[in-house]
Formats: sequence, C-alpha cells, structure tokens
Amino acid sequence: MEPTNVEILPNDLAINWSDGHETYIDFVTLRNACPCAACRGEGHLWGKTAPTIDASKLGADAFELMSVSGVGSYAISFVWGDKHDSGIFSYTLLKSLCQCDSCVAERAE
Repeated sequence: MEPTNVEILPNDLAINWSDGHETYIDFVTLRNACPCAACRGEGHLWGKTAPTIDASKLGADAFELMSVSGVGSYAISFVWGDKHDSGIFSYTLLKSLCQCDSCVAERAE
C-alpha cells in the first residue's frame, strides 16, 4: 500500500492509496499524532524523556500544514506553520488515522 496522490485541503490531508482507499485526516489529529521525539518523548537506557513540545500550548499556526514530502518508500513528512518538521509519518500510521466510517468501525472491532 502506497499513496498515489497526497493533497493538502483547507482543513484536511487527503491521501489516495494504491488499494483504492481514500484517507482524510484533519490537521489537528495529524499534528497531535506526530511521532517525533520532541512530540512523543524519547526512550533511552534510563527510561523515557518527556516531550519538549507541549501540545496544549501550540498556537494556531502549529495546525497549518504548509508542505508535504515523501520519505523513501515508506513515509511522509510535513512542515507545519510553526516550522515543526521532524515527524516522519509511516504509511501505516497515516492509514491508522483515517477518519472514514469504514476505518473507524474496523478499529472499534
């Protein structure tokens, strides 16, 4: 499963997949799912460091998606309005964030 088209809409990211599925993810959900160490914390030998970005204190520009780029053949990265750009979103992660009725029902099972 690979994206065949990725488009930035006014409030959502739209992804068309090679299996024919269409994924729509609103920017707030997408930004809050950022997997980078600054947003999630980082594991190390002595436990886990706290995230350095406090999502509850992000300004409106943090939820403005500025650009999208591919990362190899497995992921997509984003640049946000606050210049945050370190998250690498795997295709699997992006598909898991799909908000269509079918995907929401499948995850609920």
